[in-house]
Formats: sequence, structure tokens, C-alpha cells
Amino acid sequence: MPPCGSSFEPQLCPAGFFCSAGTSTPQQCNLGTFCPEGSSSMSSCDEGHVCVTPSSMEVCSEGSFCAENSTLATQCPPGTFAAGAEQNVACIECDVGDYCPPGASLPGNCTAGHFCPSSAVKIASGGMHCRERSTMIKSVLLVIGAMEVKWSTPVLRVTFAHKEL
Repeated sequence: MPPCGSSFEPQLCPAGFFCSAGTSTPQQCNLGTFCPEGSSSMSSCDEGHVCVTPSSMEVCSEGSFCAENSTLATQCPPGTFAAGAEQNVACIECDVGDYCPPGASLPGNCTAGHFCPSSAVKIASGGMHCRERSTMIKSVLLVIGAMEVKWSTPVLRVTFAHKEL
């Protein structure tokens, strides 16, 4: 590695390294720090960003969060989301009636035909009617009628029922 600078030809310290004053040899930056070209010291990798190498700092990906000095993004757990840009310092809790699978970048509504007992769980309603943003199944029981069917064996009574709970 060439010296950081000399009296003959000053050079910038390369990206991923820092050159302290009075030093002629570049020092490699630690993982989780950021050292762009010309650095005289190590800098923290900012919250909401990820520094996979000391020479690069990128915005944390949507659906993930990045704490200070992150070397990789952490996916948001179920029931939370992270929208992206420099807001990804923590995952945000989803509201009741929303559904947020792991790694969600935005909350979504609990869709019709499903119910979401929590923002992390989405369950098909199994034929029961569930409106959008349902948090529980509302079973409906309404007596429609009854009929008797006679066979050569004992009487079979069939009842159709539906009642709201």
C-alpha cells in the first residue's frame, strides 16, 4: 500500500482506510465503520444505513432496520414494518386490522375473507364471512328452516342454521 502522502506527491487515503495525521501508512477501518476516500479517522456507520464494507455506506433496505454500525440489515419481525429511506432505524408496530408479514415495507389491510387476530397473523376464515380489517370471525347463525326426510329407516331431521354470535 502506498503511503498516505509524502512531501513529493500528496495522496488521499484510499476508501476503507484512514490516515491519521503524521502517519505514512493507511490503517484499515473496522467492520461497521465507514471510511470514504481521504478519511483521517474511522466514522460510525449511520443509523438507517448498512456498511457491508468500511468503504461503502448504503441506505437500509425496505422491510428491514439498521442500527448504528450495522454490517447487515435486520428483517422486521411479523407485526411490524419499515418503509425505507433513512427512517429504517427501527421497525414500526402495525395497527390493529393491518397485516404485516416478516419484512413488510408497509402495513397492509387484513383482506376480506381473512381475519387477523394480531397484525402478525392472517388466517383464512374457512368460508365464514370476514370483512376487510377483521380481527375476529363473526359467526352468523340464522334458522332458515327445517325439513324432515323419510326413508325406509328412521326419520332423519335436517336443520339449516346460521346465527350471529
